[in-house]
Amino acid sequence: MKIVVRTDDSTIRSWQKTLSKLLPEATVYCWNLDSFNKEEIDYAVVWAPPIGMLASLTNLRAVFSVGAGISHITDDATLPSQLPIIRTTGEDLRNRMCEYMLLHVLRIHRRLPEIEEASRNQVWNWIVEPTAATKTIGIMGIGNLGLAVAKSLMNVGYKVKGLARTEKQIVGMNVFTQEQLSLFLENLDILISILPGTDKTENIMQKETLYQL
Repeated sequence: MKIVVRTDDSTIRSWQKTLSKLLPEATVYCWNLDSFNKEEIDYAVVWAPPIGMLASLTNLRAVFSVGAGISHITDDATLPSQLPIIRTTGEDLRNRMCEYMLLHVLRIHRRLPEIEEASRNQVWNWIVEPTAATKTIGIMGIGNLGLAVAKSLMNVGYKVKGLARTEKQIVGMNVFTQEQLSLFLENLDILISILPGTDKTENIMQKETLYQL
């Protein structure tokens, strides 16, 4: 089994080392760094592969995205239509996304940029914000990652509304479909988008959408 990895320059060798350890029977190459016969590659592990890369691997059996999204792969018009695409999910990815979203929601809610600016200017401004229970967060995309983020925010005390492709019943939050977008956007303090890149979500974030907040 032969695998080629294509990620950003800072992590590509780490991916190669990890895959080689997990799959000792495989030979793992780095795109643009190692020499290999493209016709012998069985699998590709990628993030934002260059246009035409996957099509050039003529005997490729499947491609793996190192993230949850796959639009960075499917945006390539030369991508073979029959090629299976496997996206990455897992507890580590969910935890990292939850931490990232909590970080920035709290940063905005507690007005940290203003506090940091006042500190730089050596000015004492007493900024008091209401608790999380007074804020409503909207999450566009209640899938594997979105639901985990929603639960993390609710655990802190935020009120959460969700936008999903189909109707869903989730304890503790109201979930709206895309046809109910205006109702979903009403009275939100912070809007988060974790939507996949598809034809149905294309351009959903635009001026008219933001004006409804």
